Order: sequence, then C-alpha cells, then structure tokens
Amino acid sequence: MSEENCRIRVLDCHTANQIAAGEVVERPVSVVKELAENAIDAGATKITIRLFDAQCEKIKVTDNGGGMSPEELRLAVQRHATSKIRIATDLDRLATLGFRGEALPSIAAISKLTITSKRADSDLAYTLRVRDGKAGLPEADAAATGTTVLVEQLFYNAPARRKFLKSPRTELGLISELIGKLAIAHPHIAFTLINGNHRLVVTDGSGVLERAVLAVYGKDVVNDLLPLNGSGDDYKISGLIGKPTLNRSNRNCYHFFVNRRTVRSQELSQAVDNAYHTLLPAQRYPCVFLFLEAPADSIDVNVHPSKLEIKFRDSQAVRQALGGALKSSLLRNQAVLPHLTAKAQEPIPGLPVSRSILAYGGSLT
Repeated sequence: MSEENCRIRVLDCHTANQIAAGEVVERPVSVVKELAENAIDAGATKITIRLFDAQCEKIKVTDNGGGMSPEELRLAVQRHATSKIRIATDLDRLATLGFRGEALPSIAAISKLTITSKRADSDLAYTLRVRDGKAGLPEADAAATGTTVLVEQLFYNAPARRKFLKSPRTELGLISELIGKLAIAHPHIAFTLINGNHRLVVTDGSGVLERAVLAVYGKDVVNDLLPLNGSGDDYKISGLIGKPTLNRSNRNCYHFFVNRRTVRSQELSQAVDNAYHTLLPAQRYPCVFLFLEAPADSIDVNVHPSKLEIKFRDSQAVRQALGGALKSSLLRNQAVLPHLTAKAQEPIPGLPVSRSILAYGGSLT
C-alpha cells in the first residue's frame, strides 16, 4: 500500500505536543500547579504567583530557588527532560513533586512562554523565549537568583480547551485553593498569590503549620483545631484536625499531604469518616490537615498526569495507623468528650453497643 493511501500516519511534533499538553494543562490552575511545584523542587523559600487578567491568560511565577544555567534552560523546555530522575527505578524513591519532564514543554505548546533564571554562582541571568513550541537561544539578562516564568496568551492556539473553561471566578477560586494547600503543605515557604492589585493568599514561611492554616483559613478555623500525632510500622502521622464543632457539608476541608505532596485518597478519606462517625450528624464532615510520611517505595505517585492520585502498597496498614491516631487525638481533648458521650449510644458499625461506647471513651454507667 502506498504511503498516500495508508490511513495511519505519524503526527507532526507540534500536534503531538498539543495533544500531550492537554493531559498536563487542563486549565489555568494546572499551569500554576506545575510552576509552583517546580519552584518548590528548586529549593525556593519564597514563591510569588501573579495573575494579570480575569481569564488567567497571563500568569507569572517567581521564586528564589536554585535557578538554571543557559544549558539547563534549553533542556528544560524539551519533552521528558528532567533533573528529578535518571532511570525508571528512581520512581520507587521519589523525593520531589515533579518527575516527568512534561510541565514546561506542555505549557509552551499552548502559550507564549518566557523563562528568566539565574544561578547563585552566576554573574548573569538568562532569558529563554518559546513561541509556537519553538525555543530561541538563551539571552543574557539581569535578575535576582531564582527563576521567573511568564506565561502569556494561555490556550491562544487551543480554542477548544479555552471554550470548556469555567467562569473567571471559578478558575480563580481553583488557583486560590491550590496555593492555600501548597502553603499548608510547605509552611516553611512564603507564598504570595496576587490577582491584579489584590493579595489573595500571603503566608510568612515561618515553618509553623498553625500560622499557615491561619493565613489561609482564618482564626475561626485555627481556634477549633487539635494537634494530631501518631505512627505505624512504616508511617509517621502529624497535622491538625477539627473539633466536632468545626464541620462542613462536604469533604472539601479534607487536606491530605503524603510526603508533602497534596493528594486525594479514598483510603485516607475513609479513615477520617470512620474516626468521626459518631461525632457528627449525617452528611457533615470535619476539617482535617493530615500529614503522612511514608517510605517512598510504599506509594505510587505515577498514577495520573495530575499527580494528585496515589496508591498505597499496604492501604489497610495506612487506614489502621491513621484511624488510631485520629481517635487518640480526639479522646485526649476534653472539649470533645461531651460530643463523644452524647453520641455514645450510636453503635460503631460492626461492634456491639457496649464496645462502641468504650471505643470512644463513653461510660457504661
């Protein structure tokens, strides 16, 4: 069969890159996530995100991390170029948020991208511009140590993607929520999110978890939180959990951080649900900020391009360790005991009434 009559063809590089970009960059918050995580991996202690328009088509992320040399800048915008791993087995011991080498080339495929970066050991900064997926040569520039990434005209060549975006308010809300989670996951980093002339999120980078939560959620939430500490055979658990009086109508206040990575996890959600089962009315959920430290080879983060989904090697052990830590923290706090006693007559599924009462510190007399 001649090549002209063959129905199967190899896509050109630009088209292939745009398709791949759709998996990584779904909306503006995807851009902010990838750039902020790159800054965290670069060792930044200060990260500023600036949004210039309601549609979030122009985004600038500045950090004071390690910066890049001209050679590293040129490599950074190539697909599957990364400083995070070398071989496939490195995926079993990841210590970074990024690792696929897809973020910058994916962003460059659907925007006009400019990167300015300076290493501490260099006298000059260098700027690299990528237009229509094609990178120019790094040019000498003046800038502070660190990296600034400017994304302009996001989705200018992908109108179908832009058409499916939500309202500007919704897209901005997703970005604010993301930066709040990153700030809580990394309280030692000072985050600033600016929309136009308004500062939406500002944290001080003090390293104190309570201060980060205060900056994001306010004092009414912080005042109703309890410390959480616990451990399992391979796991260390810490964080802050809400008293029963602090509850919501959905699980949007469930914050899970596994090895400082923001994740979604059905196993962790179930553990929280079970721990608060007798403490809250039906369809009410607590606020929790849970940190789980686990061996890198006990979790799989390479599940989805968004890197929000993870798999545990031993999910039952994780649920047991977290469930025990949650119940211990709740029982230690005197302010919770009235709620425990009031709910003691409600049995825990699978346990006789008497054991349910005792399990939550109730009294049989």
